[in-house]
Amino acid sequence: MNFELLPNEIILDSFEYLSFIHLYQSFFALNSRFNKLLCQQFQTFHRDLRLTSKTNFHRVCQNYVLPVINRIISLNLSNDDNTPQQIEHFLPPNYKLREFICLKSISLSCLRSQRTLDQIMVECSDLPCLTHFTLTDSHVSMTENDAQRLFDQIWSLSKLTYCYLDNCFVNENYFPNPTVISTSLRHLNIRNMTCFLSTLPRLCQCTPDLKYLSIMFYDDSDQLNSLLPILSITRLNICFESSIIILQHLLQNMPNLYHLTVETYDFLLNGNQWKEMINKYLLKLKILQFKTRPIAIGEYGEIQFNEILDSFRTKFWIDEHQWFVQCHLLRQDKPDTRYYIYVFTLPYAFKDFSDVKISQLRLLLDRAVRLHSLRCFYWPLSNRQLLLMEITSTSVRRLDLQGYICDFDEEQCIQLSHSPLGIQCETLLIRVKNRRNILNLVNNMSNLQALNVQCLDDNWTDENDLTSSIDDELVEWLRQQLPSTCTIMRDTFRVHDIRLWIHEILHAKYQLIYTVGSQQQVDESAEHWKTIQQILELVAKHSTDISKYFSEKVCYKSSERSSAFPQFRLQLTNDTQLLLPAHICQYDLSELQKIDAIVVNNLLKSENENYQFLPINVTY
Repeated sequence: MNFELLPNEIILDSFEYLSFIHLYQSFFALNSRFNKLLCQQFQTFHRDLRLTSKTNFHRVCQNYVLPVINRIISLNLSNDDNTPQQIEHFLPPNYKLREFICLKSISLSCLRSQRTLDQIMVECSDLPCLTHFTLTDSHVSMTENDAQRLFDQIWSLSKLTYCYLDNCFVNENYFPNPTVISTSLRHLNIRNMTCFLSTLPRLCQCTPDLKYLSIMFYDDSDQLNSLLPILSITRLNICFESSIIILQHLLQNMPNLYHLTVETYDFLLNGNQWKEMINKYLLKLKILQFKTRPIAIGEYGEIQFNEILDSFRTKFWIDEHQWFVQCHLLRQDKPDTRYYIYVFTLPYAFKDFSDVKISQLRLLLDRAVRLHSLRCFYWPLSNRQLLLMEITSTSVRRLDLQGYICDFDEEQCIQLSHSPLGIQCETLLIRVKNRRNILNLVNNMSNLQALNVQCLDDNWTDENDLTSSIDDELVEWLRQQLPSTCTIMRDTFRVHDIRLWIHEILHAKYQLIYTVGSQQQVDESAEHWKTIQQILELVAKHSTDISKYFSEKVCYKSSERSSAFPQFRLQLTNDTQLLLPAHICQYDLSELQKIDAIVVNNLLKSENENYQFLPINVTY
């Protein structure tokens, strides 16, 4: 079917399924009809730039925003490892937030600057339609008074119904204690800011119509503070680090709970204890999801494990509610035998999962067909080969290797860049031994768009002041080595992280070589293509031998079909000398030396007596 034959109504409906960038890349300036549909008739645009390449980001800012700025209803910006400094590039001098007059939702991630955040909050107050506000992983350095002002600004947004706050501050636990009452706020998610039993009543009083609450709760006191019933909340998601008694006290004051998600740290409730609490206090509960962190259960681990498991095999769990629970028994033999139990409901409802064995990893990845990000945390060095060559998940685009127990050297960086995961990787987090390994990764990972790297020869210390005039030696060195189109910065929170946002034009696949001027006959044109074919035949014939002698300096992969050409790449970048095996001299190479060629810098050096130099005229 010809897409252009469809009526406008169906085309506009199909636009709803496309991202802002894909929509404009595919249809803008295609013809006058599509331009009219995009710029005049399509009513709502969701602009999510969190995984946008630097090339596409600048193209969007320059060409696509202004024509539809009054119809953009959601805006997602991030300074994370995928798109460092994106927020600063997008907002002034490009745009002011108050210009997005129909904006309903704004999401900001990894915003480090209090000044930028203050300006955004001032402009948010001028947005008449704003209903959703998200601020995550920002780690802004603030005083308690500044944090209080931030919470009051959020609670003062008159139409706000949804608020998500996570890791907003540096090294401080400022739990929201607003002085302003919000009658519109329904959904509140507060992560990594600890709530106490004494602070919860104040929060609920200032948010009287709250339906959903997600918090981290900690309280080590033995006294139960008086807590008035909280009748509005029907959904509670809580990470709970306290006692069973306080959990019971909290839940008995939320009698209208319909959906409960709990992650406990220091205790385990068996099936009978859960049943008693639910039948007594949570009569309206329909959905229960819980997980316990591994809990020690004593020397008779297997017996206790079976007793706990049996308590969830009753009619109450299986027949009445159809809530299903899985238990894992973990055994530690050193220094002495200990047992730990890990209990959670199915289907699994939490972000992280403990105790995945290496033997299970490949199976999990094969089944996770939409997995985007893979993080290796405390990954042993002995399993490096499994990670680099045997894991072939085709959907993974973000690879976090900073939990890998080693710093990558030159050889390991080359192996990574040619591994299945490395070839498709767009965002990489890694630790390397020296700064030249960074250049190696940027030059050899063909799809890399963003890099977060910790470098062993980085001279920066925790005592250095990022706001001072002292030069950042490593950052300045990288700026000299890489093109100005590459954004390079040091993270102001994790100061040993160097972050690069790489312009796609650096990659060879985006390079275009073309002729200019009038056409002229090529020198030795009669033999030109014969000579090129002869060179390629020599490469195909001798690339296997060359790769054996110079395995670290040559990337070689044989072709699966006999008719296909092998992959062959020279890794270095200084001289303009080409080395060939001595036995190639049996060919007449006189014609080869007459041909001008674009040659990669710093080719193989003479390290073996079986190789000799073949001088080639170089044209840049």
